[in-house]
Amino acid sequence: MKSIGVIAGDLRQYYIYNHLKSQNYNAEYIYELSDKDIYILPVPFTKDNISVNCMLKQPMSILDFIRNMSKKSTLYSGYFTKDSKELLNNNQIKYVDLMENPYIVSENSYLTAEGLLSKVIQSVPFSLKNENIFLIGYGNCGQKIVDLFNTICKSIYIYDIDSSKYSLNKYKNVFYISYSDIPNTLNKCSLIINTSPDFIMNKNRYIYTKKESFIFDITSNPNSFNTDELKTYHINYFTCPGIPGNCSPKTAGDILSDYIIKQLEGK
Repeated sequence: MKSIGVIAGDLRQYYIYNHLKSQNYNAEYIYELSDKDIYILPVPFTKDNISVNCMLKQPMSILDFIRNMSKKSTLYSGYFTKDSKELLNNNQIKYVDLMENPYIVSENSYLTAEGLLSKVIQSVPFSLKNENIFLIGYGNCGQKIVDLFNTICKSIYIYDIDSSKYSLNKYKNVFYISYSDIPNTLNKCSLIINTSPDFIMNKNRYIYTKKESFIFDITSNPNSFNTDELKTYHINYFTCPGIPGNCSPKTAGDILSDYIIKQLEGK
């Protein structure tokens, strides 16, 4: 039986390890590299494109981590950057990007939407029943957010640079806007949700944003919104990265470990 090292990270790793052990796999929860056939790292593989995203006793750069891996080993993680993939390929390290599997992406997106809803309800001082929401980005997470939020809010206005996604809408209280419509939309929405890492809030847009509105940013892009402008215009801002690992770690971990088990069993 292949040896599996589940490298410490957020709580998903703990549940992945427990799930594998419950299925009688030769798994170990580790804080330092040892000779294993398979390594399971947290998702994403890296947060800064420099170091590996995990809780090893000694933090390691991506290159050092790869150099300490055996070429017989297989690495499981997700959201590998272009540079990371290049290093792995150049060093002949086999890897599986869990976040390239459509089922995992879909389930992870739902957990993100569910966790975001919890965060919003706990953070805003008003009911969502009569509120308009401005949603930036209509990818996997954006679609799940609409599915969940549209039943409890008044309206959702969506902006996405890819207008072809608009055809996916199936709700009467969901509307699509163009870039030029953003000022008017900001003026009537108390809640703004950003799911697009490529979106940068134009400085001139802040003057149109409702005072005391709330922005929830689930991306990892620190440049999407200018914190000084947010303070100037009294806009509440929350960053919400890694929602599945923070809000639903057992479910998220079980989803990942189920897929890994299928891979190991050749299904």
